[in-house]
Amino acid sequence: MYNNKKKKEKDDRFSDKKVYGITRMFLRLIKKTFKYAPIGLTMLFIVSFLQGFGGGFTAKVQQYFYDRVEMLYNNEIVIGDALSALVLFGLFGLAIQLTNSFVNLYFSVFMDRVSGINQREINMKLSRLSPILFEDTGMLDDMEKASQGMYASVYFALIIVLIIALYIPCIIVMGWYLFSLKPLLAISIVVVFIPVMLSQILKTKVYTKVEDKSAPKRREMGYYESCCSSRNLFKETRILGAFGYFHKLYKDCLRSVQQISWKANIKTGHMDLGMNLVSLTGYLFILYITFTATMNGEISIGAFVAVINSIGSLFGLMNELICSHFNNISKDLGKVRNYIRLLEFEEHGGTQTDIGDNFDIVLDNVSFRYPAGKSKEENDAEPENPTYAVKNVSLTIKNGETIAIVGENGSGKSTLVRLLTGMYKPVEGDVYLGSHNTKNLSLKSAFAKTSGVFQKYQRYQMTLSDNISISMIDKKPDKEILDEVSIMASVDVDDRSFPQGYDTMLSREFDGVDLSGGQWQCVAIARGFYRDHRLIVLDEPTAAIDPLEERNIYDRFAKISRDKTAVIVTHRLGSVKLADRIVMMEKGAIVGCGSHNELYAECTQYAKLWDSQAESYK
Repeated sequence: MYNNKKKKEKDDRFSDKKVYGITRMFLRLIKKTFKYAPIGLTMLFIVSFLQGFGGGFTAKVQQYFYDRVEMLYNNEIVIGDALSALVLFGLFGLAIQLTNSFVNLYFSVFMDRVSGINQREINMKLSRLSPILFEDTGMLDDMEKASQGMYASVYFALIIVLIIALYIPCIIVMGWYLFSLKPLLAISIVVVFIPVMLSQILKTKVYTKVEDKSAPKRREMGYYESCCSSRNLFKETRILGAFGYFHKLYKDCLRSVQQISWKANIKTGHMDLGMNLVSLTGYLFILYITFTATMNGEISIGAFVAVINSIGSLFGLMNELICSHFNNISKDLGKVRNYIRLLEFEEHGGTQTDIGDNFDIVLDNVSFRYPAGKSKEENDAEPENPTYAVKNVSLTIKNGETIAIVGENGSGKSTLVRLLTGMYKPVEGDVYLGSHNTKNLSLKSAFAKTSGVFQKYQRYQMTLSDNISISMIDKKPDKEILDEVSIMASVDVDDRSFPQGYDTMLSREFDGVDLSGGQWQCVAIARGFYRDHRLIVLDEPTAAIDPLEERNIYDRFAKISRDKTAVIVTHRLGSVKLADRIVMMEKGAIVGCGSHNELYAECTQYAKLWDSQAESYK
């Protein structure tokens, strides 16, 4: 039952058949844009409409002026009438230029503003997704695609606004003018541009496939680039002589992306060439119709000049619309779809509630496995007997109890912690924080009273004070608490490593200092202690600290966590005796639970692990 449900969820997320039509995408994006910038969007629409409507009347104004010049030449009017027509023609042209300048400037400014809004929205969206999605390679590919579509979606929405407000009114008015002179002129223009429109539809499909193929390669390429040049990785890469290896992998990925793009450009280039030849033929045909109509006296000389100018403008306008804007939309449509898909991903959800300060943690026959596969095909081909990271685990942690979870690498320790904190939802069984099932809790509620220190901690390029107090970002740093947790975590603020004390910038890139791995880990421990909590998780927090200092930190931690629930995860057993109970894990299952003496006597796996480490210490 579970396998079928998971398969359906993956199908829904990764299926290329899920339809996101242009109309649906536009309405989704324009609604969001209007929500955040209603005045700006309304102003852009109104000014664009005035420019488009006025641009469509340009030919009529031109004809009026040229007809007056011809009438003046034939002495049918006085020079004052011709000058009045000239002033009208000039003022009309000036108004068109002013609105055009405003639209171009405001469009660019508005693009930047809405792009910033989109960046914030996508970050907030990612924060509301279930953390397990970040273990899914398919999801990571989707995130890469969405980041590419974030800016493209702004362009997509605003260009369609311009098409509706500017291009369509201009083309309709100009088409009406040409139709009033000679219907065949307007009909010919429509017929000429039908093949061009069809080519853009075909190009949309080409570029959508390009985006789907390129996104995983770009993500892979970004990783290889970081191995070659990022501050955290390049030292090891170069010392071990692996720079050339990663550089070759980077170039191979870059070459693959370029080949995908090159093939698409060749294919679309052939389409453009064919359609441009059709347009050129149609343009020459329309000029011939205009010339013969003038020679036959069907239209005036002024109308002839105006038509020649207007047809050139109309072709330029439609070329800009189809070959530029539609072409860019065709290229970016796949990116926009991916951006909207991410915004519409199902969020973690759950009820926002206060779980209280005193609660037991109960795991009832809990099983969990990570997303499998790196592609849609692999995700579809789910194994009949999937590998579980945690299998059939039942455990109760009493409020105020200290539990140590031990086991070899890959035994399921860290996964079990993510389940009991509510970060991951079990695929089978239930986890309760007090009386609340984590399947029904929001992440904010589950984490509200929880703190943690992890082996893979963050090295924030900020001051020492900010690095510690960021775990309680909504409150001003408290000097007394900073001193207390710094002592607990063995952070010596008076050491010369911190020349400005808590104001020391921990980053050489910003004229500060750098710390050793052990010092950084102590700062991370202080950060976890600083957060107001009822449950604290220490997941391999002292891996970079020597055993003697590790024992000192655990002893100090034991004193201040007597009335709080603590979970210690480690594969080093030297400090687990401070725990009320020790949980021994192997291959995702609990194989022993009790005190050190009980486990050593009754659990062969624990005794073997203890003896092997004790022998190393001797």
